Amino acid sequence: MSNFRPLDSGAPLDYRAVFDALPNPCALLSPDLKVLDVNAAYPVVVGRTRRELLGRDLIDVLPFDALESFDGAAQRIRESLQRALATGHPEVLPVQRHDVRTDAAPHAPAATRYWISTATPILNAGSAVALLHKIQDVTPVVLSVAADFGAPGASGAPGAPGEPMVDLEEHTDLFGLALELQTANEQLQEAQERERETSLTLQRSMLPASIPEQARGRVAARYLPARSSLSVGGDWYDVAALPDGRLAAAVGDVVGQGLHAAAVMGQLRSALSAVTIADVGPGNALRVLDRFARQTEQATATTAVKVVLDLDQHTVTYSSAGHLPPLLQHADGRIEALDQALGPPLATTAEADPRPQATVHFAPGARLVLYTDGLIERRTESLTDGIARLVDCLNAHPSLSPEALIDTIIAEVRDHHLAADDTAVLVIRL
Repeated sequence: MSNFRPLDSGAPLDYRAVFDALPNPCALLSPDLKVLDVNAAYPVVVGRTRRELLGRDLIDVLPFDALESFDGAAQRIRESLQRALATGHPEVLPVQRHDVRTDAAPHAPAATRYWISTATPILNAGSAVALLHKIQDVTPVVLSVAADFGAPGASGAPGAPGEPMVDLEEHTDLFGLALELQTANEQLQEAQERERETSLTLQRSMLPASIPEQARGRVAARYLPARSSLSVGGDWYDVAALPDGRLAAAVGDVVGQGLHAAAVMGQLRSALSAVTIADVGPGNALRVLDRFARQTEQATATTAVKVVLDLDQHTVTYSSAGHLPPLLQHADGRIEALDQALGPPLATTAEADPRPQATVHFAPGARLVLYTDGLIERRTESLTDGIARLVDCLNAHPSLSPEALIDTIIAEVRDHHLAADDTAVLVIRL
């Protein structure tokens, strides 16, 4: 290791050399599944030259000759590749059998191989623009399992040149298992998507159908689900007009995902809306919600923040139950985090103790942003970094309307590639 030198960060990287040096066979595919490029290992493994591969449909160049007895194998691979393109998520294709000609002679016997392959989308601006198809040869593993099943020749007696050590023609257990696993995986994906759509329908039905008339043009609201079918969560928002002309707004985040989280969200939002009508103040409203959460299954550790806006007195009165701080951008551009009335998340203390409450003043022309963590969190960043990105976005767009600003915030701050959590956002012009 004495001759090792780290790569100079200023030196150009030869990606062609890196691609060819990858030990696993890799092919770059276009969105219509044409082969755009292959590394050095790929032609060797599939038994075709680079010229025979480039520009061809992947399914046409993979060696499927021995799969005639396993109807639909090629179609299942094509569907998995297309699903990876559509969802932006990697797909793992189950074990498939291929007969690969390893001898240039036209009548040379083919060698039976067993592959697991993966399709990894290459994303640009959130959309898949290509696929990386990687092959993993698992022939030794399959043969080992076949030997455990007592297949003829499993003792290690050599077969014909270029053939595997055992004959699996009459031992289709592995293929049956692989197909069963793939079918189960497809059924699971379908069930997850059905639950996701049901959860979204339930969630959206329980969010406000519209902004109150007094707040129109002043308030913009958005709810965005997570990308994953397993990650429809319990984020919510609410906006209400009080009888004396003040506005009340809230956002919250129920712990958990799926139908139950959406149902719990609906219960908590409805309870807080009822308390809002009573006009007891943000602190007391969250204390009542805390008591309600203790009687609601799986509402523990829900976070929420509630604000009451007096547009005549130019004040924001707020209280937070463990939630991320709203950001108040004053008319002079200064941004203030509303973090002086922070209490614990709901139903996490021995008693429903009184909740803190604070009031800040603003001048006309200020803006207020309430949000859930799905807007700012990224796996490689702290929440502080995410809030800083939101602050930068507000500073960069000082004159946008609420509707334009909320769309800009979502476009610039949210992680659209992963979007691992759902998101609720409110933007209010004061």
